[in-house]
This record gives sequence, structure tokens and C-alpha cells, in this order.
Amino acid sequence: MIANAYLNEWRQIVPWSDNKMVEQDLIISRLLVELFSHTKISSSLAFRGGTAIYKLFAPHPVRYSEDIDLVQIKAEPIGETIAVIRNIVDPLLGEPERKRSKKTFSLTYDILGEGATEPQKLKIDINTREHFAVFGFQQKKFAIKSRWFSGESKILSYEFDELLGTKIRAFYQRDKGRDLFDLWFALQQESFDSKRAVAAFIEYTKKENKKGQEEGLKIHFPFQLLKRIKRIK
Repeated sequence: MIANAYLNEWRQIVPWSDNKMVEQDLIISRLLVELFSHTKISSSLAFRGGTAIYKLFAPHPVRYSEDIDLVQIKAEPIGETIAVIRNIVDPLLGEPERKRSKKTFSLTYDILGEGATEPQKLKIDINTREHFAVFGFQQKKFAIKSRWFSGESKILSYEFDELLGTKIRAFYQRDKGRDLFDLWFALQQESFDSKRAVAAFIEYTKKENKKGQEEGLKIHFPFQLLKRIKRIK
């Protein structure tokens, strides 16, 4: 899809050796700029998840992330927002597979790189239920400079500690090594406040009303978890 010359140029920015990863990273960076340059997206959605952590808060690329996780910041029909996203993304990536559940709406695109025989997936996942931010939303400047595409925008997201609070929650909910890595990365940052992250985690679990997560477990286990992760070399 993207010429190798542009991928080789972008490889100077990201450390990934696989062309598929480099291409996906470049496409994601472009889409973030284009999406949040649209007033409908910037006023309706916030950027969250591992990709948000590394695109907005890491000084340099640390972990490959393949999805764009978004959250609807206010309760409203999702149809217009999806239409805007597709008007931006479809001309570049084609028609997506659409899937809706009680809590999410997702668009999954196939990317067939130059010389590739199997497409890779790029998923845009929108949480349509969590219309809040524990510590408030914030805008982060994001820019991409490449011969393939250059631009910048202000991306609506969350405070770093809150993003990691949702990562603690994800660690409870699923068995993914990337969540453990993301928590380890956070613990290496001087700006990370584990107490605020755990406070955010508690607020999210309260709103989810998860049975079986007693208050003591909510408060004490996350701190024990973070202490153990911090010792990982």
C-alpha cells in the first residue's frame, strides 16, 4: 500500500524491523491527525489505550500497537460520528467490517502492503458507554512528518495516570502481556503517580459495578501488583 521508500524513511522514527508494523504505525499516525482535525471527532471522542500511551506520552516509540481505541465522551447517537470516521478512513483503507455490541462499535480495516499476500488488520474501537474522565480530559499536540503524509492536530485524551488506571483494569479483565508491559513502562516514568492510577482504576470499576471485586482487593492488590512490576528488569 505504502511505497517502500516511505516505509524506510519512517523506520528511522520507529524501531520495528517488520515492514507490516512500520506501515501500520505510519497509517495510524496519519489517521490520528486526520481524525482529530475534524471538529466532530475532536468534540465527540477521546483517545485511549496503549496506542495513546505511546503516541502521546512516550518520548520515543517503545511498544508496537496496532489499534486505535476511542471513547465517546458524551451520550449521543454514534451514527454521525461513524459516518465522519468512514469519510476520512475509507478512501485510504477501503470498506471496513463493522461490529456493534452493547458497549462498543468497531470498524476493522484490511491493509494489504506492497508484496504482501495476507492483509493485516487495523481496528478502530469506540467505547460508547464511558462518558467521563476521572481527572478530566486534556488535549495533546500530535504531529507526523513524512514524505507520505505530514500534519498535526490536537488530540483529546486523558491524563497519563488515568490511562494507566484503565490498564490496571485491563490487567484484571484479560490475559495480555502488553498490559503488563504498559504498567512496567509507566513505573519507569518519574511523572507517574501510582496512587492516582489506582484511584482511577477504582472509579472505573465502581462505575462498571463488577461483582466480586471487593474494596480491599481494589485498593491493596493494585499496589502490590505495581510494586512487583517495578522490580522487573
